[in-house]
Amino acid sequence: AICEVEVIAIIPKGVKITKDGSEVGENGIAVSQGQSITLGTNLIPDGAEADAIKWNSNNTDVVTIGEDTGVLNGIAVGNTTITVTATRDGNSVTDTVSVSVSANTVPATDISINGNISGTSNYELYVGDPDITPQATLHPEGTTDSVTWHSNDDSVFTII
Repeated sequence: AICEVEVIAIIPKGVKITKDGSEVGENGIAVSQGQSITLGTNLIPDGAEADAIKWNSNNTDVVTIGEDTGVLNGIAVGNTTITVTATRDGNSVTDTVSVSVSANTVPATDISINGNISGTSNYELYVGDPDITPQATLHPEGTTDSVTWHSNDDSVFTII
């Protein structure tokens, strides 16, 4: 007697979340507010096939993820967990990964100084002159950098 067996599909025994083609380690994923990345999966064993792969975020106020696409979007500063579920013939396997969202940083590319200094960074002061109040504006608008004032010679000019 001859028995022929035809393997139609290998049912996944496990699934791993990937980023840029590499499995995500225990450190999880870090993104900035406004950043988008696409996650993927490795099904275990090699050659396994899934009827469906679905993504879920535990906290959509921090991270959203396309249920069918794996496109992750950093929404707000915080931490959450992403879950992927791979299903084949009614059997499901899952993997989770922690995601940390940091504040979106916008570096300053220019600074303008105005106020009593009339738009110049050089100003002559004489003993007895009234105090001046310089104003610094960083560009672009929304930069996360800040200004620190200092004098290169406190015996001549002091910033208070």
